[in-house]
Amino acid sequence: MLFFFRLREDDNKLCQSIRDGIMAESLIFANEDIVDLSIEALIKEVEQSSMNKQNLQITAKQSNSGFTFVNLNFEVLA
Repeated sequence: MLFFFRLREDDNKLCQSIRDGIMAESLIFANEDIVDLSIEALIKEVEQSSMNKQNLQITAKQSNSGFTFVNLNFEVLA
């Protein structure tokens, strides 16, 4: 899996990854920073943000390592 960070026009840092011919972007949150948000509420916030360029599936997973990963803008590479 390949990860790299890039700065978008709106100054939000995204982690972009490519795996098995699929590219996606991830937002990574420290769990302590989003303690008042459910996973569903977090996904809704991302859905409504300018970072969601494709308006398709968004996934989220809270890890035991103290971070929550929100994945969006999936693209199958040819």
